[in-house]
Amino acid sequence: MSKSNKKLVASGKNEWVTKDERIPKIIGMILLLMAAYLFVAFVSYLFTWKEDQDKVLRFSWGLLLESELSVENWLGRLGAIVSNMFFYWSFGIPSFILIYLAYIYGLALLKQQSIDRFLPTLKRSLLTMAVLSIFFAFVFKRFDFSWGGTFGNTVNVWMTDFWG
Repeated sequence: MSKSNKKLVASGKNEWVTKDERIPKIIGMILLLMAAYLFVAFVSYLFTWKEDQDKVLRFSWGLLLESELSVENWLGRLGAIVSNMFFYWSFGIPSFILIYLAYIYGLALLKQQSIDRFLPTLKRSLLTMAVLSIFFAFVFKRFDFSWGGTFGNTVNVWMTDFWG
């Protein structure tokens, strides 16, 4: 019989955690596939947002099941919904930073590297995403496209009201 790759180790909280080396690889692959999916959906949204936004703005999970709903996003209804969630309802264009983070963490897990060394990158990336969202919302506030997303627009309105 061959040895199992699984080991049960007691953690500090008396919980048993498996030390199976396949789990980080599976999570890493999921993160890489998610990064690729989001990249294609986001790039498609940049070209198709005018046609799709009115269809997915009234978000509900039931939109995925509506067979008569036709969207232009290259990844279909799910791609249009996910892209609209990130671009319109979240951080706008800086949402591409999330793809970068998913990619580097997925690659680190596949290579079995410690992800602790990426914590400064995570902090800088999230801060950059927030600052760029506010900046884009301020600079491009007259455009129809939501460059800074709802986060940037909301903070921009608050800062404009606060500082004048």
